[in-house]
Amino acid sequence: QHTARIAELTQSASQLPQIQPEPVEWSRVRAQRIGSAVHAVLERHAKRAPLADAAAFARTRFSLSESEFTETLELAQVAAASPIFTHELPSAHRVFTELPISESHDDESTSRFVDLVFQNAQGNWIVVDYKTDDITLAQLPDVIEKKYRMQLTNYAKLLERLTGAPPLETRLFFLRLN
Repeated sequence: QHTARIAELTQSASQLPQIQPEPVEWSRVRAQRIGSAVHAVLERHAKRAPLADAAAFARTRFSLSESEFTETLELAQVAAASPIFTHELPSAHRVFTELPISESHDDESTSRFVDLVFQNAQGNWIVVDYKTDDITLAQLPDVIEKKYRMQLTNYAKLLERLTGAPPLETRLFFLRLN
């Protein structure tokens, strides 16, 4: 009886349409790994961890290859040398990294994590979202409009609901373009 059932299932399975898996885009996987690692480094560095320590943490957490680690560190160094990290964060009243912001509307819930939110020395809120996209300056306006403008608008609205005040600025920091 079992043999007959196995034969029946085997025949049924052979009649199913053959589905070809989509090829893996390894360059995209690599880019996502590096993006996640850079975010982890900057999250720790924004909280005053030394850059080398933050990078070592990310290297271990994401099991980065030597080339992935080098690229992650280079991108994190761009951010660490920026005025955000050298001037603004040291004088900030409050700093939040990977800040979870959620909202519910019509039985649907939206959750987002904002890379960096800080209250500057003047008491104004600033939102920063890091981007590791590999784009040119010529592509920048189109990429912002198509991919990120709505994201920043949503971050600003959600932060205003949390704090009662709109952020003074919402910024995209394209690390590869510095």
